Amino acid sequence: MPQISIILSMYSLRKHLLWVFAFVSLTFTMKAQTSWLETLGIDFDFDVPKPVVTYKDLIGVGSARHMSGNICVLYLFVGTETSQWSQDEIEATAQKLYAAEDWLKAEALRYGKKVEFHNYSIKRQLTDNNIPSDPFKPDAVNYPKTVLRRFGYNSNRELHNILLRKTNCQQFLVLIFPRIAGRCYASAVNRNMARNGSGRTLPECCMLYQISNDTGRELQVGRIAHEMLHLFGAWDFYAVNADDKERSDRAAELYPTSIMLRSYGDIAQRSIDPLTAWLTGLSRKEQEWYKELMPPQQ
Repeated sequence: MPQISIILSMYSLRKHLLWVFAFVSLTFTMKAQTSWLETLGIDFDFDVPKPVVTYKDLIGVGSARHMSGNICVLYLFVGTETSQWSQDEIEATAQKLYAAEDWLKAEALRYGKKVEFHNYSIKRQLTDNNIPSDPFKPDAVNYPKTVLRRFGYNSNRELHNILLRKTNCQQFLVLIFPRIAGRCYASAVNRNMARNGSGRTLPECCMLYQISNDTGRELQVGRIAHEMLHLFGAWDFYAVNADDKERSDRAAELYPTSIMLRSYGDIAQRSIDPLTAWLTGLSRKEQEWYKELMPPQQ
C-alpha cells in the first residue's frame, strides 16, 4: 500500500508539473510573438498588441507593412456638387497612379525585391462638400475613415477581408483622390494606433488632391509615389519646420535624388535612397546614424 501511495503521489506531482510547464510555455510563446520572433521578420496571421518604444516599432505595422510581394491598392474618387470628376479625368489620374506604381516596382528591383500592385476601385465617385484641404486641421485626421464608411466599408476587418477575397493580397493601402486643391498627405500608422494593437487591418491612406494649393501644380506621378512610400514607413527629407534645415541639408547632401526630398518634376530623375529602402522593407541594411535623419514630427 505505501508503494501505491508513493506512485500516486508521483503521478500527482508529474501532473502538476506538466500544468506548470504548459503555462510557462504558453506565457513564453505569447511573449515571443510580440518580441523576438517579430524582430526576425516573422509575420503572424492575427493582430497582436505590442508596445511602441521607438520608431522601429512602427515598421511592419498597419495595412502597408513592407514594400514587397502582392499589394492591393484601393483608389477612390471624391468630388463636390460643383466640381465632379469627369470620366476622362478619372482615367488620366489612374494612368498617373499606374506610372507611379511602375516606378516603385522598378526601384524595388534595384534592391532585389519584387513588388506587384493589384488595383481595385469603385466606379462611382463620392460627393462631399466638406473635403478637408489642410492635413493639419482636426477634420483631416479622420477623413479617410469617413470616406471608407460612406463607400460602404463599415470596419477595418471588413475592408481587409473584402480586399483579400477580391485580390488575394495580404497587404493593402487606400488612395483617395479629391477633386479640389489641397495639400497631399499620408495617414500612416502612428505610435498610438500601433500601441493599441491595430495590427494588419488598420487601413493606411493617402489624400491626393487634383491641384496642390501651395504650388498650384496638378497632381504629379512623383507625388503619388512619394505619398505611397510614406504608408510603408518612409520619412520626409525636406524641412518640415523652420528649425529643421540642418537635418534637411544633411539629407540633401547624402541623397540628392531621393523622392522623399523632392517629388515634383521628372520622376525618372528621382530614386529610392538606401535609408528609405530600409524603412520600407526593401533593404535590411541599417545604419545606426539613420535616426539622425528622422523628421521631428515622427
